[in-house]
Amino acid sequence: PWLAFLSDVQAEQPGRLLLKSPNHLFRLDAIARAVPDTQVILTVRDPVEVYWSNLRMWSEMAALHGHWPAPDGAIERFVARAMAAAAAVLSRLPEAQGSAVPVVSFDRLVTDPKAVTLSLLEKLGVPITAAVEARVQGEAASRSGHLPRSERRELPREARSAADALSAAAERLLTAG
Repeated sequence: PWLAFLSDVQAEQPGRLLLKSPNHLFRLDAIARAVPDTQVILTVRDPVEVYWSNLRMWSEMAALHGHWPAPDGAIERFVARAMAAAAAVLSRLPEAQGSAVPVVSFDRLVTDPKAVTLSLLEKLGVPITAAVEARVQGEAASRSGHLPRSERRELPREARSAADALSAAAERLLTAG
């Protein structure tokens, strides 16, 4: 079903398919098996931001789509476990994917989208023509500078260790890349 979904998406707009979702991090192995020539770009973000953003998203989704209210603390525990799982995936990413995975800081992508995008396109083997550069410039101009932030609050204890592990794994990838 998921490959059929991707085919439908690509039928709407032929060309290189781009999946932009942090949740695909958990599917990297399955994606690589299903689509062997997959290219991955990893965007890493402050884990505290990740926690509060995901907590808000999952709480809203549970309220909108859930069949009953989530038990107290269930979503918080789920998000903390997901962050710990993400840290484990990131920790083994260089071994699983080789050193060819471009890694970029979310903050840098937002503050300097043109430079980051052109660098990523080059790493992916996309020829940088005048038309490509003009399109990147136009997109960058419309998005540059605004760094979305979640409310800065102390993390719950169960999320703190997951955030620390995620931060360490992301930092290793950023300094290696």
